[in-house]
Amino acid sequence: MARRKVQVQDRMLTVSMLEPPPVGHRPCALLQVTLLDELTGRPPLSSFTARLMTPPAADASIRVVHEGLLGVAGRPERAFAPQLATIGVIELEIEAARFARRRLAVRFACARRALASAATSAVITLNSNAGLEPGQRLLLGSLDGSRAEFGVIAAIGPGANQVTLQQAVNFPYPAGSPVQPLPADQLLALRRKPVTIVGRVLKRTGAVTAPLAGATVRVSKIWRQIPPAGTTVDPELPVPGGPAPAGPWDVPIAALWPAAYADIPGTGSIRIEDRSVDGATSPKTLLDDVAAGSTALRLSNAVGLGVTDVIAVDADDAGRREVFAIRSITPSGSASDWSRVVVNQPLAFDHKRNRLVRRLLGPAAGAPVALNYAVARGDEAVLFDASGTTGSHQVRVFDPGPPLVQSFHRIDVLATTTDADGLYRLPPITRAGKIELLAKDSSSPASKAIEFVPDYAMFENRVDVTVS
Repeated sequence: MARRKVQVQDRMLTVSMLEPPPVGHRPCALLQVTLLDELTGRPPLSSFTARLMTPPAADASIRVVHEGLLGVAGRPERAFAPQLATIGVIELEIEAARFARRRLAVRFACARRALASAATSAVITLNSNAGLEPGQRLLLGSLDGSRAEFGVIAAIGPGANQVTLQQAVNFPYPAGSPVQPLPADQLLALRRKPVTIVGRVLKRTGAVTAPLAGATVRVSKIWRQIPPAGTTVDPELPVPGGPAPAGPWDVPIAALWPAAYADIPGTGSIRIEDRSVDGATSPKTLLDDVAAGSTALRLSNAVGLGVTDVIAVDADDAGRREVFAIRSITPSGSASDWSRVVVNQPLAFDHKRNRLVRRLLGPAAGAPVALNYAVARGDEAVLFDASGTTGSHQVRVFDPGPPLVQSFHRIDVLATTTDADGLYRLPPITRAGKIELLAKDSSSPASKAIEFVPDYAMFENRVDVTVS
């Protein structure tokens, strides 16, 4: 642009207008994330914080745009290096009071494209549409940088290297104009932290009410979302959309411990394994304190261990036991010397030196059961067809991939028995907006079912039941 002289008070300045920047260098919205409370389908009421992990803060920033709405902004050229990279990554972590921490990683085709022919309608032709997906946004710009706009991909095609936008472009763009792919907007459901339901079961016999020992107490129905007032909504079936069994069915949920190590999509499965300890392989000990988040363990020896074997860390402490598959073994000398073992998931807990590590045998017979809904990292409940499942079990939650993603846990069905004073405590529950609680006398037909909406703002909910 032409330069011109401008006098400011007693000084003469030379002013030269800058050329409009190309689309890759324009500050813009890189990603929009809408947060919902899984149990209400609405934005979470509690305040939340968000931390941008990738790209670095020097290249992008994150802010709360509105209630339940997050935005990531930056310059695509700096955030993704689209002239060199083919895959862009945005990763962020979200925390809210009484919600489980959620980590969202968005990967998308980020390589910059160009228009192969002039764009004047909703169908545009690129030099390549490889890797692009419906829902992704495209930032289109003119050759001189004077115009730019966003478009959202509705479909790939109809022709070679073509994409169809949700609506026609607002301005014509000549062939050769740059097009910068951006990720699709995201919808992220936040999970409530678990609560424990406790209480007392009483039995009324005539005019006498007394504590009932040995009564069974279980969650007999769940509703994933709290039903709207004044409506009748069916409880969760063993398989979503499947047939309702003729009689009462086992509630399709179980407490998961430790919390899920990784995201498992809804196409994943759960398998009850109940692996027993391998008595023929000597127990090992940890030689160092190991912090949560680590994947490397230094063991006293690796005799009898092999890659893909399954081991229990803190094997004799039910409250801290973790089960992992071995990824690699690096001996310091012979197999009887100390060895470094790398496991398939980061540890959820700290483990002290001298704690026992035991090899587990192969799984008991049992077919995998499909997950009813995806499992997110940090979940403390799993939803699946739990028909015929009782008590506590060691399980494997997995997605065959590729790549294979798997983790080992304990599940506990949401059922218990009252003690001599009629008191009960159920395993922790989450991912249920409303439940039906059923208490039944073990020695008579007396029973009582109560519908209850857990208060997830409290760590413990008390529900007393009187049967007659």
